[in-house]
Amino acid sequence: MLSPARPASFVLRAALSAPLAALTGCSSTPASSATDASTRAADAGTVVFSMDAKGPGDTGVGDGRSRPTPSGDASASDSGIGDARSGDVFRPATHEPFPQVPDQGGPKLASAAVVTVTFAGDTRRGAFEQYAQWIVGSTWLASVGADYGVGAGTVAGAVQVTESAPATETSGDIETFLATHIQDGTIPRPAGGLGDALYLVYLPSTTTMTATFVDAITAVSCKDWEAYHGEAHALGLDFSYAVMADCGSIPGLTEDETVEFSASHELIEAATDALPITHPAYQLRADPTDPWYGYFRFEVEVGDLCEAAVLVDTESGHVAQRIWSNTAAAEGRDPCVPVDPTIPYFNTSATPDAVQHVAPGASTTLQLRGWSSSATPDWQLSTQVVGTLAATTSLSSKAMNNGGSSSLTVSVPAGAAAGSSARIILWSDSGWDTNPWMLDVVTP
Repeated sequence: MLSPARPASFVLRAALSAPLAALTGCSSTPASSATDASTRAADAGTVVFSMDAKGPGDTGVGDGRSRPTPSGDASASDSGIGDARSGDVFRPATHEPFPQVPDQGGPKLASAAVVTVTFAGDTRRGAFEQYAQWIVGSTWLASVGADYGVGAGTVAGAVQVTESAPATETSGDIETFLATHIQDGTIPRPAGGLGDALYLVYLPSTTTMTATFVDAITAVSCKDWEAYHGEAHALGLDFSYAVMADCGSIPGLTEDETVEFSASHELIEAATDALPITHPAYQLRADPTDPWYGYFRFEVEVGDLCEAAVLVDTESGHVAQRIWSNTAAAEGRDPCVPVDPTIPYFNTSATPDAVQHVAPGASTTLQLRGWSSSATPDWQLSTQVVGTLAATTSLSSKAMNNGGSSSLTVSVPAGAAAGSSARIILWSDSGWDTNPWMLDVVTP
């Protein structure tokens, strides 16, 4: 499901509004039209931080927004909001917990054997192949894979096929294409077998691909998704693969960086959830009471939960998306890693922490609580509503800080259809970073 972001396999090309699941783990959230959530995050700007040897935060790369220094008392003096400190020890305020992404027992690619596949005439072939060389041994992969038993991978090959990319393509076509060339030896099998393989296929901008997702739902590249990962079962072969479409750039990143962002998302999701449909591994379980699952409504994986984050990781001149960490989430820290330790994390949770069922013409009020990892100036609250239900929202106060409180009232219009849903992002925006909390309101 952002760097400036977009929610979903690469990035949310479409608003997280459509209840689509991946073909075989589409991390790209296929949706129906414009990218509401992605646009909201993009408007905040992209902040890039580095994992190079000189240390996070030293690149000087960003969008020009100022951010507070980590030292000193940055809490607001006139808001009436405390910082939950005892003496000189700063204490994050209590808040609702983040979700944990459970291991459902399916296979992982603990050491993925990556094969890069491009089509004839693709002039960016070298860049894609070099990206694979970097990412399999990167500090980024070691960081984001640590919670899930995923370590360094290998490069098992790189192939530019003699065929030109077709103007139109389907997910079934790409699976048959890969299986055919694996069988004839054009595309290599890793030494450890197909169980370790991850085929990364890059489509040029001249190709439009229609992917068929679960329940026979179809979604179109660069309209509904920018990338997805899947499991192929073709010509007697079974293997994991990912497809990256060339859909142009997202705010704050170049076109090449945008594709890298997408590829990193798919690589870690394939590694942690190699068979997302038939035998899932790290994936949120379907839960009608969980607003985080309810918001996405498809196979929610470790990349999807961090696509709304504004910060992007760079390392050795490459870009990668930050990824959900169960450990960090359980400790109430920034759940999207790697982190820049010089940037305070802050967010606002909602209580009750469950999908709300609200009748047409009625409303519900949730209590909000802010927390941060260290002293920071006030941040501002706002909401974004997507989905089939035109609910309206009202905040009692938009200013928030560590230990602060507010309330959010969600009103459902009279005449709303039964079973319609308003998926709501509660945004905490400081001007230098933006963090989301997911909510979900359904009509009975």
